[in-house]
Amino acid sequence: MATNVAPPHLARRTATSKITTFASDIFRTVPLIHDIPLALSRLKSFPRRLTLSEVSGSFGDFGTFIPLTIALSRSGAISLPPAIFFAGLSNILAGLAWDLPMPVQPMKSIAAAAVVEQLSRSSVTASGILVGSMLILLSITNLIEVINMIVPVTVVSGLQLGLGIKLSSLGISMVTDLPFASQIDCGLLGVLSAILGVVLLKNEASTLENKIKLLPPAAVTLFLIALTLASIELKINGDDPLYDLPLKMFGPSVVYWAVDGINPSDWREGFFNLALPQLPLTTLNSVVSVAALASTLYPERRKPPHPQTRRSSRHKISTDDDVLSRREVAMSVGLLNSIFCLFGGMPNCHGAGGLAGQHRFGARNGTSVIFLGILKITIAIFFGASALTFFEAIPSSILGVLLAIAGAELGLTGLLLTFKDIHVSSPDSKTKLFVLMCTTVVIVGTGKTQYGVLAGLVAYVFYGDGFEEYKKLLQWARQPTPAATSEEMEDVTTHIEVDEEDDKNDEV
Repeated sequence: MATNVAPPHLARRTATSKITTFASDIFRTVPLIHDIPLALSRLKSFPRRLTLSEVSGSFGDFGTFIPLTIALSRSGAISLPPAIFFAGLSNILAGLAWDLPMPVQPMKSIAAAAVVEQLSRSSVTASGILVGSMLILLSITNLIEVINMIVPVTVVSGLQLGLGIKLSSLGISMVTDLPFASQIDCGLLGVLSAILGVVLLKNEASTLENKIKLLPPAAVTLFLIALTLASIELKINGDDPLYDLPLKMFGPSVVYWAVDGINPSDWREGFFNLALPQLPLTTLNSVVSVAALASTLYPERRKPPHPQTRRSSRHKISTDDDVLSRREVAMSVGLLNSIFCLFGGMPNCHGAGGLAGQHRFGARNGTSVIFLGILKITIAIFFGASALTFFEAIPSSILGVLLAIAGAELGLTGLLLTFKDIHVSSPDSKTKLFVLMCTTVVIVGTGKTQYGVLAGLVAYVFYGDGFEEYKKLLQWARQPTPAATSEEMEDVTTHIEVDEEDDKNDEV
């Protein structure tokens, strides 16, 4: 009985075709590389598109970046000049790749564990390389999309609300832990900064409604006040051993081979103590939540859905028409850490809180983070020797206000993500809110993002209709991909051509 066996040359051709398709698919997930001409046009138009509002927005993430960076540097877990340099380079690359105010901030779980447990610089470097490698694997295998489809919108909303409350609480504690009025950096300064920030943000909101703008942007004003007070602090308390005065130009090299001397014990400690606890937080907050947040903040920049894309009826967040591709974001975080940590960079990620904060203070496109990246690189190269001293002198009260406002924006955006689909008369509104609140309260109560997400998934399955939805999802996943009609393909091609032309003309 004859069997259908492909000739050897056809089998080789098929295998080559599959390998080529797989390599092409991976290439498309690498940000910036697959559209270098567009990135270069954004870089060329940077001076023209840089506005005071974008500069203000670039400072919106400093409430997180500066305290964590200072803590890591003081504990010896990082070398400050290379850490700032590669954070700035990452900012520039992210701004060119997506033309969004995509933040770059230290990985919080790794930073907290490294400071509390006094872990070595080698262990921190190893953890960054390991987390980056795991995220690259999630992107290449498309497992990041599987994670995204398992986690429903209500849990992502609860994640954003919980993280927003945590960030705001941390910012408030940075103010309340200070004496009320016995020094420059005090609680009274925090209260006055908060009032000024709210007034300026209200003015910015009025400006967006085509009203007359009378006041400067909030973040620029607060940061200039912080720099002025930092200079006064160094002048008055220059004898404090905390400050390394006088300030010096230049300093240690911004690039060095960081893996030299890492031993198996460092790799083991970096994996179990740092990388594993960080991976769930990075996957959910730096990839899934960031993609959802970008689609909420910039709905006009959604990509047209491909006609062959298969969708789940209830997991609306799992479509491919989001502003950001989750695979690209995962690949970005993976490459930034697996490459830059080799040369002295600290473990960094794209955080939803940073995106919300920069948006709240005025950032609307990639020029804000490109400016921030140039600023960081300048500080690292020319003022690396004294960067820690000057960062230490910046008032914690003002940084706390920036962080609290960023957290409030993230929490509000998380609520809107769910509330836009909720109607008072809808029978499942209470269920959605219950799942959201389960996620939020566990994150706030335990301080662990992964525990909150797990609690939200349990509530979704046993209190909501998650069990039935996951069954439908499995059935849907087994269905063959529908073929696209010529009309659908033509429509998608038209959308893509229009979007590319808009990008080239710098029309947001």
